[in-house]
Amino acid sequence: MVRYKGLFKSKRKSDNPEWGLFSTKGAVGLEVLHDPPNAELDIIFIHSLTANRTRTWTHQNGTFWPNDLLANDIPNARIMTFGYELDLLHFTSTSTLSTNRLHDHAQSLSYALVSQRIDCSARPIIFIAHGLGGLICQQAFILSNCVDGLWAISSSAIGVVFMGTPHYGSSLSYYGEKLVNCVRRKGDIMHVAALERHLGPNDLQRVAGEFQGMLRRGDLAVNVFCFYEMEGVNDVGKIVEEEAAVLRGCESLGLTGDHCGMARFEGFADEGYGIVREIVRRWMKEARKDGNGMVVDKSSVVSGGSSCWESGLVGELDSWELFWGK
Repeated sequence: MVRYKGLFKSKRKSDNPEWGLFSTKGAVGLEVLHDPPNAELDIIFIHSLTANRTRTWTHQNGTFWPNDLLANDIPNARIMTFGYELDLLHFTSTSTLSTNRLHDHAQSLSYALVSQRIDCSARPIIFIAHGLGGLICQQAFILSNCVDGLWAISSSAIGVVFMGTPHYGSSLSYYGEKLVNCVRRKGDIMHVAALERHLGPNDLQRVAGEFQGMLRRGDLAVNVFCFYEMEGVNDVGKIVEEEAAVLRGCESLGLTGDHCGMARFEGFADEGYGIVREIVRRWMKEARKDGNGMVVDKSSVVSGGSSCWESGLVGELDSWELFWGK
């Protein structure tokens, strides 16, 4: 496993955002943020539990980096953000639990994405997912491999960026509980047991296990980069520890900030943003052109077990040193 801990350290100060819940009501489905006529790539953002498809990626200074930053730096990419309804803000112990669980959110994402890509089904895809959004993304890959009409998602995907997504064992069971502890100051608006019933810890473990199996078997050839939070929340600690946030055999890096702050970038000079941008650019560069546009040369993509660094997908160390201004 390739890790950059101690090699590249972000100088960005922690946002230390006020922990709270933000309603997802109405902010569901795919929203197209940037749609250039010459698009060569689709980038899909998937949010986590405590925010929505906009708030998850918005810095406290108002910078919504998928649209305000990335669309400028990668102008030939169509950028979309996916929202699913898990309205914890108005959820109480007596509320009727939603039936829209992990599978349903992933199914909604998959069919919405296929619908958006009718005229460009071979266009490469990169997913950027935070927290639970990473597991929704994984479930979408599982569906893509077994449902007619969805296969183009996994066959066109060239990379996934996971930000604070729990991948292993007990971390999946405690994920919701830790989030609840972070927002208890808001009052008794939900209970751990109710949240776990909604998420289904067994479902989370099943999805994570199936996705990792797809990588090991080579059923899915896709670049993977895992980010983990470097700061904890007062009295709670880190929501997802490094060991749980990093898939074995995949590249990883710590980002300054707690579980929410790690996904929010201040501006173009934010080093965390620069890392994500360069990962996307690198994966685009590794793709090749054919007569129908940009497609993926997946012969060199590593599917678990060994690092993408070793296969040359991330490039030479010197190029990273130049990027970081060594």
